[in-house]
Amino acid sequence: MLLLLTAATNAASLDQLEVGGPWGTPNHAGATAVWWNPAGIASETGFRSHVELAVPTARMTFDRADPNGGSTEYTLTGQPDANQLTAGIAAGSMLPYAGLVWAGDVKGHKVGIGAALAVPQVRGGIASEPDAAGRWAMEEGRITGIYGMGALAWSPMEKISVGAVGGIVRSTWVASSDKDTLPDLADGIAAASGSHSYTDDMLEDDDYVVQTNFDLADTAFTGGLSIWGQPHDRVQVSAAYLAGTEVHNRGDVALDFECPPQSDTGGRFVAESKGICDTSIQGDATVSYQLPPRIHGGVAVEILPEERLVAEVMGGWVGWSVYEDFTIDIDGVAEKNAGLSDESVDSIESTKVQARDAENAVWGGLDLKGRPTDWLTLGARALYDTSAVPDHALATNNYDANTLQLAGLASFHVGKMTLGGSYTHSLAQERLNTTSAFGADLARTNEERFFYPHANGTFNSDIKRFAVHAGVEF
Repeated sequence: MLLLLTAATNAASLDQLEVGGPWGTPNHAGATAVWWNPAGIASETGFRSHVELAVPTARMTFDRADPNGGSTEYTLTGQPDANQLTAGIAAGSMLPYAGLVWAGDVKGHKVGIGAALAVPQVRGGIASEPDAAGRWAMEEGRITGIYGMGALAWSPMEKISVGAVGGIVRSTWVASSDKDTLPDLADGIAAASGSHSYTDDMLEDDDYVVQTNFDLADTAFTGGLSIWGQPHDRVQVSAAYLAGTEVHNRGDVALDFECPPQSDTGGRFVAESKGICDTSIQGDATVSYQLPPRIHGGVAVEILPEERLVAEVMGGWVGWSVYEDFTIDIDGVAEKNAGLSDESVDSIESTKVQARDAENAVWGGLDLKGRPTDWLTLGARALYDTSAVPDHALATNNYDANTLQLAGLASFHVGKMTLGGSYTHSLAQERLNTTSAFGADLARTNEERFFYPHANGTFNSDIKRFAVHAGVEF
């Protein structure tokens, strides 16, 4: 949920943006072409592979404004859960990209095939302290989209190729956050014809909290089309489209309720009568949302012959406006909690819509790669990515910022093997939010989609990424 493992290549919101590392560009004909431009597979012949291992270090800080202000620091959740290999992959500490492609002549036509495992969407973070100021949006969270992809390419004529890709998307949604129970208790007291002395100043009290813990997953599908061309011997152009998809993450939810103090006789009576006093309620949950379509492309120019120096201008558009809400459904409570009253079940099972309100985003950059000798490749790039999250929807579980990404790489060629490393530093713009649409009160006057406390304050992030890569070409 939290942007902690990101760079600038695919634009904003949930994206883990160095797909294929600094090797990945729209005109690169290697194994990263499965993601970037399947048509490019047929621009060369032979077998190519690319495997990358990455170790990111990242943090985000949120200095929340009064009332109930304070500072929260989130750090990357880099270790996988015991039974979640995919979580470890998606966290980026293991394998953010692995691919292989082959192209050759088949009955007089140049064709290519490829396969890859890519992690284009991931966020994950954990708060430095469990009761920090950002906990109403997130204490700990991780959203991932892991893509298993297959690609085909065909060159109908010299220096032009087209491609198609299909992908299975393995989505996971793991989250822990707090919710204030005071408004529900006030409603329960009123329904029992009682009175209370609750005020908005009592909101965010630790005695009136339920912690929600979700562990969900889904499988979805996507596909795309692309084109590659060489209008001049030293110029390549490409464009690719990848469709969005809808995910319905399904799994377990646990709700851990605190109990009002003895001095609050009305609130404690309601909580005990509903069976939600110092207890954990189990249930099933579904969280649904849309992942965006995207278009990206580039123009590569061979400045010095024999690829001694190649410059590529690249950019793209990502339709994040489809990422409008999380729809959160909780059910299965009666089946998993014997003895819980129908009234209590009805009060827990619900459908809520949590606002994301993302906007479409664009990115652009310049990539340089050169081979000063036959055994060495050096590269550098600068990319700028615009934020997809407007101020009013900014929160610790919905963070994004305009980002400048600077990266460098060095690769050594030994026979048919390539071995190398890269470093990326993402410089994110500080965001000062004074117009948060989130805001809880006893009267529930705030729009339902923005039902948790405000997220006014200052957001900062610092992201570094070290990676090693290996490949074979023959």
